[in-house]
Amino acid sequence: MKKIVILGAGLQGGIVATDLCDPELSPGEKDLSICDYDFRKAKEVADRLGITALRCDVTDHDELLRIIKGSDVVINCVQYNWNIDIMRACLIV
Repeated sequence: MKKIVILGAGLQGGIVATDLCDPELSPGEKDLSICDYDFRKAKEVADRLGITALRCDVTDHDELLRIIKGSDVVINCVQYNWNIDIMRACLIV
């Protein structure tokens, strides 16, 4: 089972999560989590789709590492200015 973490629960993150939960678009079992600085946003998406909601502040390097550790896939749906920091964190874990 693939562990997939989506960073960002806004419009883009919600659409990605919805598509990954659709068995016709994304077959196979997966452990899917959606994370956002605003836990309420992550929980809203997660409750609708039956996945895990997490709070994650991508500006907190240690917290980000903890959230993505052990993931097979990290999908970045946060603002583009955090791309480099998130890519570096992915390389570390």
